[in-house]
Amino acid sequence: MRKTHILLFLLFAVKTAMAQLSPEKAAWNNLSKERWVKVRQYLDKALKKDTSNVAANFTYGWYFFTQGNPQFHLDSSFVYLQKVKRDFASLSKSEKQKLDWYPINEKEINRLQSYQDSAAFERAFTANTELAYGYFIRNFPWAKQVSRAKELQI
Repeated sequence: MRKTHILLFLLFAVKTAMAQLSPEKAAWNNLSKERWVKVRQYLDKALKKDTSNVAANFTYGWYFFTQGNPQFHLDSSFVYLQKVKRDFASLSKSEKQKLDWYPINEKEINRLQSYQDSAAFERAFTANTELAYGYFIRNFPWAKQVSRAKELQI
């Protein structure tokens, strides 16, 4: 009888442990629900363990880019995406495959970058100053809108 109770306890403990989400997955799920405080709590927890956590940095990139977020900040989103690009490039193929659930892959990284590029150009266009276009050109040199920004800068 005692062995049965121990076995049941161990099975319950293993099942409970497996059911728990990683902090970065919990943050990603809360991001879509616009639970901004929880997102930051989970991401800070994940990055405290590992500052090069690609999933956590990717989520922070989206966190700062999400329009409904009171902490929306394009430049912060940009910084986190640069970390993701650097760290993702150094991952092995199997490590990249482990991120498929997220979804983090080249396509999704490029999609966020494209959104950032467009938002940064829109910010420069709205300001419509030489300084704003110069900032855009220096900080987003790969963006497809750079040639247009150079035209407008003059």
